Amino acid sequence: MKGGSILKYKDIKTLYQIVDINEEYIVTMYDNILTRVYIYEITPVVLFDINEERKNNILNKYKEILKQINFDFEVLMINQKFDIDKYINKLKNNSLVNEKNKSIYFEYVKELKEKILNENIYETIYYIVVSFANINNLNVENVDKVIKKFADIGCNVTRISGKDNLVNILNNTINRREM
Repeated sequence: MKGGSILKYKDIKTLYQIVDINEEYIVTMYDNILTRVYIYEITPVVLFDINEERKNNILNKYKEILKQINFDFEVLMINQKFDIDKYINKLKNNSLVNEKNKSIYFEYVKELKEKILNENIYETIYYIVVSFANINNLNVENVDKVIKKFADIGCNVTRISGKDNLVNILNNTINRREM
């Protein structure tokens, strides 16, 4: 199959033994045990253009965060085609586009789109997946507090919410485009 066609695998509900997907989490059942699954998107820290002292501070804070983790988790990496429009929207929201620099910004966006549109550029999206097998002893607030500490070292962390967003992430783990 050529040209970016999608290779379909199993249905996500069957593959992951999903009982329910709501706005905040996924419920699965393995061996008659209900498990609640939360997914966090995390943007990594870029370490190659910073001085050694700053790099060491980041690594020390990272070690401290790892020591505070008292729950099971997995790191999920998904490679997908670079979405130029999503990048431009993020850039627009993060920058100060005013009358003074508006023309420069739009010229930059135009050139960027022309250069990237026909390229096969991929990006890696990172997720932290946290599962709770004992739903009665659930403390997602504690998990949120620990995971959000990654922001202290420069990572952007967001708990994924919305049924459609959760379903899209699950679909991206099993339905791959040919490269």
